[in-house]
Amino acid sequence: MKKLLASIREVLLRSDCWVILAHEKPDGDTLGCGSALVRRAKMLNKNVIWCGPDKAPDIYKFLFGIEYYKDLKSVVVPAGAVVIAVDIASLDRTTKLLLSEDVGNVIVNIDHHGDNSNYGKLNLIEEDASSVAEIVWSLYREYGWEMSKEEALGFYVALATDSGHFRFSNTSSQTHIVASDLLRIGKLDPQKIFTQIYENRSIEKVRLWGRAFTNTELHLSGRLCMCSLTGRDFDECGAEKEDTEHLVNELLSIKDVLIAVLLVEEGKGTKASIRTREPMDAREIAQIWDGGGHIRAAGCRIDHPVEIAKRIMLEKVGEIYARRSYFTE
Repeated sequence: MKKLLASIREVLLRSDCWVILAHEKPDGDTLGCGSALVRRAKMLNKNVIWCGPDKAPDIYKFLFGIEYYKDLKSVVVPAGAVVIAVDIASLDRTTKLLLSEDVGNVIVNIDHHGDNSNYGKLNLIEEDASSVAEIVWSLYREYGWEMSKEEALGFYVALATDSGHFRFSNTSSQTHIVASDLLRIGKLDPQKIFTQIYENRSIEKVRLWGRAFTNTELHLSGRLCMCSLTGRDFDECGAEKEDTEHLVNELLSIKDVLIAVLLVEEGKGTKASIRTREPMDAREIAQIWDGGGHIRAAGCRIDHPVEIAKRIMLEKVGEIYARRSYFTE
């Protein structure tokens, strides 16, 4: 591990440009860590390219350097640059890289997904970490980098959102140690940050959530909760795709539900977001359609319209779990 950390430090310091990648449908972890790394790059006088395939939700506009973030389907990686992939299990979940030959393998892959494909030249994967923020925080400590207030804010947003504000099962004592350090360094106000992210909704988003709750169904003895949204739902509510962030977590709050699935129409197919409670495995379900993620949170794409995807999802989940006792109690 020491050798890996030293190699990452060497690459970061010698590279003239940092290309920082976010995953599709960027969340607080990938954007918060990206923001902190943009700040560090500027402190080290590096050029920065920060991008992902989808736009950043407006709720994260308060992060440092968010104006540098661009939603790009592809990006040319300059010679002498290092690619830093943040919270990305596989490269098909981010902006397509057009690499110069001499830097084709210089990818630093920092992640906490158990199904990460180890696509980088340097792979720092810690599945037990609540967020990538925990991992990069440890890098800073290893390198003796004094953290700025802007970096502390980015890491705290990443840590808090990916741990469900310290209520998800991935929250550990280490998560709280890191949070304490970030609050102290950044002189942060947790209530203000929570308000900016979760209590800053547009009326269009509220209407979309209402539509989603109306479409919610329970199956398999109330253990499986599914809801769906079509393009028409978004149009009629005046909402954006980013307005579904955190919605699937609300479905998991329904009594006795062990699996929550949000199905969103995407082109001719359907995007599925999956959340689970113990002993269910969200990643096991997502992998049926070549998706992935964590045991408690995963996603995939089903190449069928929403209504067909709903039937297929119910059928496949039923095949895996229906004969287990907790569905028939």
